[in-house]
Amino acid sequence: MTREELEAEVRRLRAHSASLAQMFEQAPSFIALLSGPEHRFTLTNAAYQRAIDDRNVTGRTVAEALPDAAAQGYVDLLDEVFRSGQTHRATGARFDVQAVPGGPVNERYLDFVYQPITDAHGTISGIFVEGHDVTERTRAEIALRESEARYRTLFESIEVGFCIVEMKFEGARAVDYRIVEANPAFVEQTGADVAGKWVSEFAPNLERHWFDTYGRVALTGEPAHFEHYADVFGRWFDVRALRTGNPAAHRVAIFFSDITERRRVEQRAEAGERELRLITDALPVLIAFIDADLVYRFANKAYEDWFFLPPDQVVGRDVRDLLTPEAYAAREPFLERVLAGEAVTFELDWPHRDGRHRVAEIRYLPRRNAEGRVDGYHVFVQDVTVRKQTEAELARQVAARTAERD
Repeated sequence: MTREELEAEVRRLRAHSASLAQMFEQAPSFIALLSGPEHRFTLTNAAYQRAIDDRNVTGRTVAEALPDAAAQGYVDLLDEVFRSGQTHRATGARFDVQAVPGGPVNERYLDFVYQPITDAHGTISGIFVEGHDVTERTRAEIALRESEARYRTLFESIEVGFCIVEMKFEGARAVDYRIVEANPAFVEQTGADVAGKWVSEFAPNLERHWFDTYGRVALTGEPAHFEHYADVFGRWFDVRALRTGNPAAHRVAIFFSDITERRRVEQRAEAGERELRLITDALPVLIAFIDADLVYRFANKAYEDWFFLPPDQVVGRDVRDLLTPEAYAAREPFLERVLAGEAVTFELDWPHRDGRHRVAEIRYLPRRNAEGRVDGYHVFVQDVTVRKQTEAELARQVAARTAERD
């Protein structure tokens, strides 16, 4: 080889070496070379330096340079790899980085491999370290698991019945739905443990109304709120349904409460004032009858808790005397509807006297006289603040969990 050829070869080798060094330094994974049984650093790249908070480690042993790693058992792992010659792999291993003894601790999670290095004679001479900082991914996974645990706790403990159903269509017509999952309150309120089953399997005679309503929610995304009797369960339910997840999945989240007892109370209210008084005074619900002139003719004991007036001081008074002008204006459209013969249900913010937030569900049911004319209406008011808060939180968890799964 001529001198010129030799110099050219040297330049080529230097360029190749520089290229390899640049690749090593810029590699997205962290890399380190350790020599000898004491695991002395001979080389680290920028990613490795970031992982250990930029400490000067070259020429030092791992135990000397990274006492925090030694305290967490990583030197013991290196000793075992050097002794056995077996590669060690770890996924999501926690490494609490403490660059200065007694200083702040940076929690990190790492995927890494300890690979023994052998010389020409097969003798282990060092260890190659390579890995990735997966802190953000692991934290996201931990947060997801914690969110799942919170969701599951809420899911299992709330008294509101809840389930997610998957609709089955023939064209645009809903023909069946599967109970994807259901909470214990679902089983308690329906008497059916049917998670994973299709309705056609356990309730083949279920009324068409349920399919049409849930199918409409799944296709349009418009939520539904209604009360309906389910003959297969022999119960009345107050139901709220909303689409959840990918619209193409045709899934509907359903919140419901067994209101059978409340419906029975409402029906018995028409039997007579004496029985009505006995029943309604025992309920934590405002119950009244107001005539067509908007004068109270009946009010139960719960009115005293909301208006600070005993029932006998409510009866005979005009609705407009008990309500502020603003409160009456909010109810007036519904009063017009009930006096026209329509049963109406609505919700209003009804703050406590001390300003605390409260949401009331108000039902107006028209009463007709013997001639068929509306001569007044029954009033049912209940505090649904806790239920609304519970439903909102559960809907948020479902949406978040579905988005994470999608």
